[in-house]
Amino acid sequence: MKRLALCTVALVVALTSSAMATDKFDKDNSAAPIPTRGLLDCSNAIDAGCGFNYSGNNGTGVNNVEFYNCQPFTESGPENVFRLTIGSTSNVSVTMSPAGCDLDLFVLASCEEDDCIGSSAGTATELVELDCLAPGTYYVVVDGYSGDVCGYTLNISCTPCTPPPGNEACDTATPLACGAISFSVNTDGTVNNYDPGAGNTCTGYSASGGDLVWSVCIPEGGTINLAIDEVDYDASTYLITNCANIVGSCLSGSDCFPWPCTNFINYTNPGPGDVNAYLVIDGFAGATGATDVNGTLDCCGSIPTEETTWGSVKARFTAN
Repeated sequence: MKRLALCTVALVVALTSSAMATDKFDKDNSAAPIPTRGLLDCSNAIDAGCGFNYSGNNGTGVNNVEFYNCQPFTESGPENVFRLTIGSTSNVSVTMSPAGCDLDLFVLASCEEDDCIGSSAGTATELVELDCLAPGTYYVVVDGYSGDVCGYTLNISCTPCTPPPGNEACDTATPLACGAISFSVNTDGTVNNYDPGAGNTCTGYSASGGDLVWSVCIPEGGTINLAIDEVDYDASTYLITNCANIVGSCLSGSDCFPWPCTNFINYTNPGPGDVNAYLVIDGFAGATGATDVNGTLDCCGSIPTEETTWGSVKARFTAN
């Protein structure tokens, strides 16, 4: 029997939730990798789309795959594969209900078991929800945990996606307000533009979720102190000066665990001169979702209203 059930939902995007691993060792991806990949057979995949309803039995499939990159469990039962085609950006919900055994559910960005963007591996009905999934072809897999075989029903539904905010990259960053700061933000529907990589010295963990970015200018002796409270996903936050070199330009980073918890950004500019930087709210393991941001920021003598990449060190300002 499973001792731990995980559910990871991501966006190709963007995801609404990400499950907790048992400890930071798991989250750090430090476990020895499974050497066998590329075993999934999609040649007989069943075509599916929004509004798809299906009843079947995974015993009609073959056990080609035992491990997926988004779950630690051994899926040694036969798998059924579905080719999911999405015509427009949509919120997608996939539900699978087994009849008397332990079947697990996986959503893949390609016909590759190491390309998982969403999974559910409990012991009863499984649910994967993907926010603002981009148009294209994906693969849904129903697999048997520890060799299990039984019947199941599979349902796929879609709803329209609300467009994400525009500050998804450093060159479209939104200026962060000066003084006292308090706002809520949701990264659902955003894409993965930035990732510090596993084991980095900024946050400690990779961050393949969708990003939102704010620009800041901190004067000599000024400070930024923020608490980013995770609401429904495992967020990763970092303050950097060069978006092309996240780790090398990191001023402060935080990726607390297990979620929900609070990430902290704390930095004082030692000088000389002002520091132009970017605050990035990201997500671990492809996750996206909601956070609450509270704290204070000491701004430079003017507030940036338009940013370009700091590689060309250009900005347009308005007076306070």
